[in-house]
Amino acid sequence: MKRFFALGSDYAWGRDSVASFTTQITAAKKDIVGTDYPPVGTKDFASYIAKIRQSKADGVYLALPGQDATIYLKQAHQFGLNREVKPIMEILELENMKAVGDAMVGAIGSSRYPFTVDTPRNKDFVKRFYELHGVYPDMFDGETYEGLEWLAQVIQKAGTDDVEKVIDTWEDSELRGPRGPVLHAQVRSPGRAARLRGGGGEGSQVSAPHSQDPRDLPRREGDAEVPHRGLLVAGRPGRPAWRTWESSSSTR
Repeated sequence: MKRFFALGSDYAWGRDSVASFTTQITAAKKDIVGTDYPPVGTKDFASYIAKIRQSKADGVYLALPGQDATIYLKQAHQFGLNREVKPIMEILELENMKAVGDAMVGAIGSSRYPFTVDTPRNKDFVKRFYELHGVYPDMFDGETYEGLEWLAQVIQKAGTDDVEKVIDTWEDSELRGPRGPVLHAQVRSPGRAARLRGGGGEGSQVSAPHSQDPRDLPRREGDAEVPHRGLLVAGRPGRPAWRTWESSSSTR
């Protein structure tokens, strides 16, 4: 993709995200062919969809919260835009997939926790979560579990729940969580890139390399370095199968 349109909600997060995306795309010597900022709570995206189509963009970057993203994706799908212009989402979330279905096919984006991360710890967590709740964990479920598991380990190691002693113990600690290794002092944590694709079959095989230890990554002074495990989704709506890959990047 060479040409991009950026659509962000008209408040700090949306505008800041579009500004950051524009900086990164320009640095990669690609073109931003348009930007726009719909108000939060927009119900009719027809005018924005028309602008995106007229821009001849290859991809559209979306920084839209929850329901706004759902409404946009459904309407863009109805207008046939998603077949022409690939949706690139700030957050590709399980709840959006459930709400939107086929309208999200082809979308790519990021997820801090996809439930299909192929590690033994995550498989065990997902199994127990599904048995308890009858649904798969979303991004917030996974993050909450990981944070509380880490806190419990730190309290146990400190031998107390005294706040100052817990803080001291947490410094330089490490969690081998569902997503892989997370190191506290270096502010390093696994992230995920994702693409949703339709047309696969039920029962497709899952494969993934071992998680990359963030301590093995090159580091620049002042950088927070994040190993990214990518996520390829194949399958029919509601029954996706997943395949993963890995790369790494640094963010300042």
